[in-house]
Amino acid sequence: MPLEHWSLRPLASRLVVRGGCAARSAPTSLRGNFPTVPERRTTPRADVALPCVLRRRAGSAIDARTVNLGAGGMCIATRRPLATDEVLDFDLRLGGADRVDGRARVLRQEGHDAYALRFEGLLEPVRERLRALASAQRLN
Repeated sequence: MPLEHWSLRPLASRLVVRGGCAARSAPTSLRGNFPTVPERRTTPRADVALPCVLRRRAGSAIDARTVNLGAGGMCIATRRPLATDEVLDFDLRLGGADRVDGRARVLRQEGHDAYALRFEGLLEPVRERLRALASAQRLN
């Protein structure tokens, strides 16, 4: 978005609520003293810590751990820096020999060592497995 556009907007619309991969950059409104932001996700997420390996086209594998997970994406924590808009291959270990792999795009950095990723090109059976996992975790 052009800088001129932001400078013409009221202060309240530029506020961003930050907090562990749940941050939103959409316009906000003020209710009392607490800024609120509309939910942009179309799929629910569950707080779950699972081992995940990320791979770039070149270089060594990147060890990570999920912070939250859903059918549309995940938030991961890793000590290695990732670039916004970078596309990575991922291998997510769901438990035992069960795993899911695919591609994900880095949407933004969420605080120190945490990144929001959106899955890209996942087949519907894989999305359904992730949706079921997220639903089961949210119920526990």
